[in-house]
Amino acid sequence: MIKYIGTRSLKNKKIPFSQAILKTTDENGGLYVPTTIPHLSKKEMKKLLSLSYQELTYYIFKLFDVDFEEKELKNLINQAYTDNFGTKEVINLSQLDENTYLNELFHGPTASFKDLALQIKPLLFSKALEKNKEKLDYLILVATSGDTGSAALSGYKDKKNTKIINDHF
Repeated sequence: MIKYIGTRSLKNKKIPFSQAILKTTDENGGLYVPTTIPHLSKKEMKKLLSLSYQELTYYIFKLFDVDFEEKELKNLINQAYTDNFGTKEVINLSQLDENTYLNELFHGPTASFKDLALQIKPLLFSKALEKNKEKLDYLILVATSGDTGSAALSGYKDKKNTKIINDHF
């Protein structure tokens, strides 16, 4: 099973995903990273081509041992990537000419590519709070001049036990 360790931790305590997403940084300000990176064969990679964005997301989360039950993880993924994107595919692939393709990453609620992460992360965070029986309220401060703020505000809006503030520069 993959665990997560802090990049600056002196103790290198290994914790599951649901704890790492709540801590976000280790005691020395390092980020949490997986202890191992799964390897996929060419055959496995080809299989991924036929998956929907939601199926692919689930597959990747399971590769990295996201420690939520299958049903709840699939539910979170569907909440993040079904009705709030302007296209069924979440990311459209447009062919510009014979050899040039373009990924359209702007179909989320704030028209930012950051919606891809900031629609699922708040849901994972809320589920991790529940799983770890956390009773704390969290305040998320976003300080940005770009589109991160609007994507974060959209993602964390109305999530249980979280408030978010955007301080524009």
